[in-house]
Amino acid sequence: MGWNMSYPFNMGDLRDSYLVLNRYMETASGSSKIPFEDLIYIFGEIMYGGHIVDDWDRRLAKGYLENVMNATIF
Repeated sequence: MGWNMSYPFNMGDLRDSYLVLNRYMETASGSSKIPFEDLIYIFGEIMYGGHIVDDWDRRLAKGYLENVMNATIF
């Protein structure tokens, strides 16, 4: 909801994002810092952002990610 157009997001995008997140979480398990900024960039600009062509939609996606992907998730 909130997109200016329909985007071809698919289950492959979700699966690949899960794999990236899982890899980051496994490597971060020994440290206390999870690289949320890195994950927001990877998901927002590469994984899903590669489909997004509208600048306002890109800002919306980044806003969603910044709202969800932070230390309060735990």
